[in-house]
Amino acid sequence: MFDSAEEHYSGLGDEIQDYEEALELYKKAAALGSLEAFLRLGTMHIEGEGCKENTQKGFSFLKTGVNKGNFDCYAEMARDFEAKDHFDNAEKCWSKYFESKDCEYNTYSNRNLYINTFFSWRRRRGSRR
Repeated sequence: MFDSAEEHYSGLGDEIQDYEEALELYKKAAALGSLEAFLRLGTMHIEGEGCKENTQKGFSFLKTGVNKGNFDCYAEMARDFEAKDHFDNAEKCWSKYFESKDCEYNTYSNRNLYINTFFSWRRRRGSRR
């Protein structure tokens, strides 16, 4: 289910890119236990991909993902908080993300992306102080 959602999200293979279809497939994948689906559902709602932009709903999916063991969701929350200049919350989410480095869940980890994002954020934060 998750792989099919990814194909629709990105327009892979023979699939036409379709965020609305991808969103429905991610919901089904999440219901079947896909941890990565919660990450995708969260970011899609925050960005308004395939649905109306809804940060609250997006964060709800990300929090559920964290509670189920997908700690990459902390990094996505940190990125959103940073974009909205909520630096204290971004800092807390980054801390929780890096504290989870030894977690079992890493199948879909975007750790290199998040580490680069974190250090870029740190450089920008340092220049604002």
